[in-house]
Amino acid sequence: MAVRAAVGVVLVVSLLAGMGCTRRFNHRLPGYQPGSAERIRPCPWSGIYKIRWTGDGEHFARIGGSERLVLEGEALGFATRENGRIVAIAGQERFELTDLPPHATLCYWYARGKEQTEFSRTMELAAQAAAVATAGMGLEMLGTAIESELGWDDDDDADRRKRKRHRERHRGSDVKPPPYPHSPATGIE
Repeated sequence: MAVRAAVGVVLVVSLLAGMGCTRRFNHRLPGYQPGSAERIRPCPWSGIYKIRWTGDGEHFARIGGSERLVLEGEALGFATRENGRIVAIAGQERFELTDLPPHATLCYWYARGKEQTEFSRTMELAAQAAAVATAGMGLEMLGTAIESELGWDDDDDADRRKRKRHRERHRGSDVKPPPYPHSPATGIE
């Protein structure tokens, strides 16, 4: 019965841990205008960053193949070469943006994703603790079953059986034990 309850707790906690416990984020670095001075900043958060651009300031498009894994603190930015081509900077890597159209007026690095909330982390720890407790109870039951199957019992059941037989034997009899020698029933003082 206790194992069923523990398994139920593990299931409920696991379900709660996975429901709505993430937060979406969208990290966008300041934009770069083609032709302006080199702009390099340390990456504020580790993640997979992509480059987007716009020509009119309203509609943004992504540059295919620009995805880079950048760790927090690594360089992230843009520069313009003497020939007018834009160079993207991601960590130690520098690469030319060949797919950037000539009418692009702004480009920037951005990252999207999900991150675990504090509630989710707490529920995950609770689920792990419940799983460990359930496993412990299961191991205890398995050990007890193996002991009884192999006959490794400590033989305290025999003592209990003897006491039970003794109580049952004396419970139904009409014979009463003799009175205590110095009780009023014997008349001895």
